[in-house]
Amino acid sequence: MPRIFARCLLALLAAANLAHAADGGVDETQQWRFKVLLDGKPIGHHYFTLAEKNGRRDLTSEARFNVKLLFVTVYRYVHDSKEIFQGDCLERIDARTNDNGTDLAVKGSLESKGFVLASQATEHPACIMTFAYWNPNMLQQTRLLNSQNGKYEPVTIKKVASETLTVRGNATQAEHYFLAGDKLKIDLWYSPANEWLALRSTTEDGRQLQYQLE
Repeated sequence: MPRIFARCLLALLAAANLAHAADGGVDETQQWRFKVLLDGKPIGHHYFTLAEKNGRRDLTSEARFNVKLLFVTVYRYVHDSKEIFQGDCLERIDARTNDNGTDLAVKGSLESKGFVLASQATEHPACIMTFAYWNPNMLQQTRLLNSQNGKYEPVTIKKVASETLTVRGNATQAEHYFLAGDKLKIDLWYSPANEWLALRSTTEDGRQLQYQLE
């Protein structure tokens, strides 16, 4: 179960609460705070902070999951990531993950020959994106970098329908998208203003992983 469950743990983001920095040094700061559920039961949280200035975007994220069975912890997940974008293009990533006792690290930067990960000899294109759900331009991508395992994964993203979604207890108009990849099935919802509203993923063993805005 833990390995199957872990395959769904990507960079999952939510709609933002906008706040301006008091010192004026940062043009715009946004925060995303998720409660994470598995089959409807809370298992932890995933928080994000995005600071933007002059086209540069600094993202930090923190995930903590604790899955229990009959009051016994059967799975723990810890993920911390720092990503720097210039516009839509990733310039640097430093991510650390503990996947139920297995340590993973993804570290890379943009160089003259393209985006290079420290653990790989492969050179990626100069402008790539992670699973950056906070950026609606992600919906136009055909490959995305997985910040947990460093794989540059092919994906297909299609619009499903316009729907009414419950967000923080309120009925909200939303556009529903479906992202498919190798062992990935992820449903995404955005507002008409392209704010990320919700995510749901089905694991290989049929369990439902869901992020809810706090």
